[in-house]
Amino acid sequence: MGFVAFVLQQGKVEGDFVLISDAMEDGIRKQFSPAQFPIAQLNTDAERLPKGFAEFIHAHGRINDEVLELDLDALDELHEKFPVPVYTKPKEPTLAEMTANFTEAVAGWAKAGFKVV
Repeated sequence: MGFVAFVLQQGKVEGDFVLISDAMEDGIRKQFSPAQFPIAQLNTDAERLPKGFAEFIHAHGRINDEVLELDLDALDELHEKFPVPVYTKPKEPTLAEMTANFTEAVAGWAKAGFKVV
């Protein structure tokens, strides 16, 4: 059984969240490795990654074949040192902003002589 199926089966869904007990969290930490980094790829990308990122994974990862695995505690520490950017949906313009943009665009078009390409 995969991670998502396990959590959904064992946890309780409330809105956008799945609630799990402390005991279940400990079980997840033992059963699933949340982060896997192919060693060859990590070494290849080391120059493009933030300074210290690859070194942290090498220092805290557990080798499993050709992959370095981080447990949840190490992954939490990695995210503290190297925060993951958060995507926020762009704000929709208000009617007043759209009107101002339209007026500015039409004024520029008029100034150019209403040329159509």
